[in-house]
Amino acid sequence: AVRAGYLYSGVADVAALTHDTAYFNALTRIWENMAGKKLFITGGIGSRPQGEGFGPNYELNNHTAYCETCASIANVYWNHRMFLATGDAKYADVLERALYNGVISGVSLSGDKFFYDNPLESMGQHERQHWFGCACCPGNITRFMASVPYYMYATQGNDVYVNLFIQSKADIETESNKINVEQTTGIKFLNIFYIYRKKRISINRNTLLSFFCTFLIMVSPAGGAGFSVKDNHIKVLS
Repeated sequence: AVRAGYLYSGVADVAALTHDTAYFNALTRIWENMAGKKLFITGGIGSRPQGEGFGPNYELNNHTAYCETCASIANVYWNHRMFLATGDAKYADVLERALYNGVISGVSLSGDKFFYDNPLESMGQHERQHWFGCACCPGNITRFMASVPYYMYATQGNDVYVNLFIQSKADIETESNKINVEQTTGIKFLNIFYIYRKKRISINRNTLLSFFCTFLIMVSPAGGAGFSVKDNHIKVLS
């Protein structure tokens, strides 16, 4: 699953750069199979320890799930490239799911213990380790975490895409604009629980040229996205 994710990432790049529709159509069919029939709820991929690979459709068992940390990283790479090639939010959705649930689970809060595989259920026998005989995951996740800002925003022409909601400040250059984006979150960390509160995004542009800003809106299970757009503190959309 890891090597497949890396391969598909490369194919997406080649298809985008060469405008090869045959490559991209084949890759889209593979993605549809992965996202519709082989993707764990955590964004993990690769159900089997044998070969660390994909199993048949709908083999998504909790206790025996493999979901290697490196495979979740590869899933982020793949979906990011699919998004850059198309601008389709469904790829950003899977990227976000894999990043927040499949990748980050691979490292402890203290940053010194790691999961190689990430089953969704354990009888208490599975815990993070300081190191492994095959230690691809610790180095991979360390390298990846430093690159997370790269996945937050994207541009096309004068349009800006906001794909991840992470407290930050960014200076973004489009074809005709320089845009300052500041994200402020209300996420509080209390013991082992995250408490989600309001998030705010402020956008300032250095020129008067118009541009589109596209947001990936998160919808709660209870329904309703709960967002509004204001221009100079005047509500224009909700």
